[in-house]
Amino acid sequence: MKQGRRLKNVETNLLEWKLFRATRVNLRNFTGRAQERELLTDWLTRDHHSMLSVSAIGGMGKTAVAWYWLMEDILGSDEQPRKIVWWSFYDRESSFGRFLKKAIEYFSDGEVDWNLLESIRDQMSSFIKFCAIIPFFWCLTE
Repeated sequence: MKQGRRLKNVETNLLEWKLFRATRVNLRNFTGRAQERELLTDWLTRDHHSMLSVSAIGGMGKTAVAWYWLMEDILGSDEQPRKIVWWSFYDRESSFGRFLKKAIEYFSDGEVDWNLLESIRDQMSSFIKFCAIIPFFWCLTE
């Protein structure tokens, strides 16, 4: 199957898996980066650290590598995390408060009533609880 068709099918599946926010990444000219993708897979499958930070100056391809790795190497494999979060803070409507609300709704499968979380402390406690118990992959871009 051609890369473009496979990515389109996987992106459709992401929506079915209730990925609550997806930023489309243009991978038309993406090549290589096997070493970085292997590092990500090793972290997901072998590392005991719950978080991996990928950082570099803007335009170095962090988001493209993570998206390609997720679409091509991870989704549909045995290593696939239970939940996937892809959130961009570039959008005007993507405040941290909105992120928290959507993340809690997503992780709780809609069972937590956001309106009952009266304070930021309650919201953060709920978010941290889910982060601790649910295996997931997340990509936050700013």
